[in-house]
Amino acid sequence: MIQDALLDLFSEQTYEQADSVEGRQALQKTTLETIKNILKEETDNDAIDAVYFTSFILQ
Repeated sequence: MIQDALLDLFSEQTYEQADSVEGRQALQKTTLETIKNILKEETDNDAIDAVYFTSFILQ
């Protein structure tokens, strides 16, 4: 479920959004919120503090 939700989220991003530091930080925040929401629904526990991107490829 998490993988599917993140693929949907990432595919909605434009090059311009992901090309800026602010855009990547917003994506990081949205990614964290998405994962927390799914975990809360499925396990009643949203114990995740942060999401980190180790690399970023723009096409």
